[in-house]
Amino acid sequence: RPRAISMMVVGDSISQGGEGDWTWRYRLWEWFKVQDVVVDFVGPFLGTRPQAIDKNGYNNEIDPEFNPRHFTAVGRALWQDINLISPMVARYNPDYLLVLLGFNDMAWQLGWHEATIHGDTLLANMEIFIARARAAKPDIKFVIGNVPQRAPLAGDLFLMTSDYNRLLAEAIPKWSTETSPIELADLGASYRCETDECPSTFDGLHPSPLGDYQIARAFSRALIKGFKIGTDELAVPDPADLPQRAFSIPTNTKVMIDTKWLNITWNLFYGAKGYNVQSRVLG
Repeated sequence: RPRAISMMVVGDSISQGGEGDWTWRYRLWEWFKVQDVVVDFVGPFLGTRPQAIDKNGYNNEIDPEFNPRHFTAVGRALWQDINLISPMVARYNPDYLLVLLGFNDMAWQLGWHEATIHGDTLLANMEIFIARARAAKPDIKFVIGNVPQRAPLAGDLFLMTSDYNRLLAEAIPKWSTETSPIELADLGASYRCETDECPSTFDGLHPSPLGDYQIARAFSRALIKGFKIGTDELAVPDPADLPQRAFSIPTNTKVMIDTKWLNITWNLFYGAKGYNVQSRVLG
């Protein structure tokens, strides 16, 4: 058996996933199996939100052989990982970093006291991030995803994202070296929101079952192109063949009346993204 290729996924909630999700990390793992590529995911975390420290939180249908280790966290920004990536690389010694960061830096202005994050600022932080990883392992390899365009919001997020993605595509060939090559994973080629629909996501940003496949395909393309890992890019199923999340009306619904309010409780439904409660007034 060949030595496993060690990979660490570095990202935010787009990569960590939530309760009941498959995650794009799992879809990429499935692709590795189809391609007969032996990969070992490494990192300090195991689960989706909110069970990152253990293996819980995934869809009940995932293959029990899936190794879910990762270094992704809800709300994580690139500027935060600048100070974390070197010790993580030193500890887990990955051959590859699969990086998907940057949205939170621009969307929420994290760490910058409301100052506007322009593409060149984020690009400079990515260059520092790469240097810190190389400081721990000079021959580490990178696949870096660009930032997905989310459903339209007020403000300059669309323009900032476009600017950063353009600058990133221009910079990666300059940053790449013979001993530590870098390849771009172009999420924008398939994972994006249009003006009136966003089938790649369930909320305008985070991946739906379709989006999981699309993100994994972007990384599979980059791994084939830049590193000859795999031969056939990941295939995205037709919409009719996509897996569907289970859902049901919650059980054990109870209503308690106090002097001013109705308190309604029910049993948790695993993997629910939210609950809709309807009421009406009679009389």
